[in-house]
Amino acid sequence: MCIIEAILVLHMSCVINAASNNSIIYDGSNVFNTLNSILANDMLSEKTQYEDFLASYAGAIIDESGKLIVYLENNVTSLSGLKEELYEKNVAVSSIQFLDVEFSYNELKAYKNVMWDFVTQTKENEINETIYLWANKLQATAIDPASNRVELYVVGFEEEDYDLCEQFFGDYPYEIEILPEEYRLQEDTTIKPGQSVTSTGGSIGFRCKLSGVEGFITATHSSTDYNVQNEVSVSIGGVVVGKITAGKYDGMSDFTFVELTNPNYDISATTNTSPAYTLNGSNYVVSLPVGYEVFMAGCKSSSVREGTVYRDGYTISQGSDWLVCDYPSQSGDSGGCIFAEVNGDYCIVGIHDGTLVGTGLDYATKLSTMRGYYDITLY
Repeated sequence: MCIIEAILVLHMSCVINAASNNSIIYDGSNVFNTLNSILANDMLSEKTQYEDFLASYAGAIIDESGKLIVYLENNVTSLSGLKEELYEKNVAVSSIQFLDVEFSYNELKAYKNVMWDFVTQTKENEINETIYLWANKLQATAIDPASNRVELYVVGFEEEDYDLCEQFFGDYPYEIEILPEEYRLQEDTTIKPGQSVTSTGGSIGFRCKLSGVEGFITATHSSTDYNVQNEVSVSIGGVVVGKITAGKYDGMSDFTFVELTNPNYDISATTNTSPAYTLNGSNYVVSLPVGYEVFMAGCKSSSVREGTVYRDGYTISQGSDWLVCDYPSQSGDSGGCIFAEVNGDYCIVGIHDGTLVGTGLDYATKLSTMRGYYDITLY
């Protein structure tokens, strides 16, 4: 669940950004940060007050005026205590709205996973050609908090395909979004497996430690099992700085860890771009709802590029937790750091992996996903 996941990590928050009310402009990001701070402190207290709220959380957006809209499964008994605490922290009554919906985030996530598992199995089995062709037109899934539905992203749908969706998914809350015919994944990287490379201006993601060993995260788009027999050295600006010792490219994530072997090379705590944004060494983002502002720093630009979250918890291939954003990117940016401002700190979100061609959107692996594979810590 978006808020719960965020709270479980120290100083973390799940936030949104967007902008619908005539002349009044609100700051929904700060309102959400205040809400999340209250919930985080509540979880740490001996006697929690807001378990009901957390269990019912169904997502959030910021409307066109910047008002924070929080969706809750319609079984929350009372919000009076929470509202009081918000107002005590100078959150205006008009800047936040709580709306009832049918399903919680966890329920929609469970539906989404069941639906995608069915699609995946259908593609693998090839038992019925008609159903097989239909399954291959389904490209991705995600949760839309505003509609309180699972979104099915499809390509080339015809009338019979809608009928098959209803046949197989009619018991689930879903809606269909048509993608352009040219939709496909495009991957770009500055690091090629099997050779020494130079990463100019740095599609270095961020420095970190893997099981206590210093290094940094980037992307190679390779499923190679890196080990002593298959060492790949990495250079920056013509100087060898380390070697690849770990990585995942499995349909659920796409990232690589480079162990630093050059004692004279330091991976800066900043993004190495201009202007410099200092990243908080202990904070990282677990989950970001639709519309939240994010930044990407890749080697193909001298400046940080800005964009917003299109979907979090996006399913591509086997994975169900990709981040999809609309920042501009170029070939060679893979591995570049994605970060966001949370409560005044710039916190790491993950790394850029590639483009959903035909959509103007980019997909990324989150640090929280990487930590599911390895003991990765920031410093």
